[in-house]
Amino acid sequence: MSSTSSLTMAAATPPPISSALPLAEAASQLSAALTKIYPYVKTTTLLALDVAKASWAFSQRFMIHPIPIVLYIIAPLTVFVGYLASIFVFMPYATLVYLLEALHPLYVFCGVACLTGALLGVVGRLVAWLVVASVVPEAETIRTKTKKAVWKMKEEI
Repeated sequence: MSSTSSLTMAAATPPPISSALPLAEAASQLSAALTKIYPYVKTTTLLALDVAKASWAFSQRFMIHPIPIVLYIIAPLTVFVGYLASIFVFMPYATLVYLLEALHPLYVFCGVACLTGALLGVVGRLVAWLVVASVVPEAETIRTKTKKAVWKMKEEI
């Protein structure tokens, strides 16, 4: 009995493939409709692109044509600004660069002379201090006492 009931149950439920048939039929109908619409969509898209290209080319003509007129009108102003820039920016810069290049050797000579003078002054001071310290050993204490006395006199005044 159980084997017959399972057979009747199997016959009552449709196979899984048969339940997918309505979906397949709907998909085929949709693809058929899309196939019929495709030429219209393609033509409309190409027409829209051609219209956009033509309008862009047409508008570019109107955008480009006024440029020479505007440049002709503002030409005196641009020439005047060019002269001002030449007088107040480019010529002073060129003059400054020329003078700095011309005076560079003098600048280097004076710099080396100052550095040499400073070095000789420091070395001379050290040598003089060593000579005085070797000749008069208590010179440092005398100097310290003298400084203290000078500060004391300044405080009293």
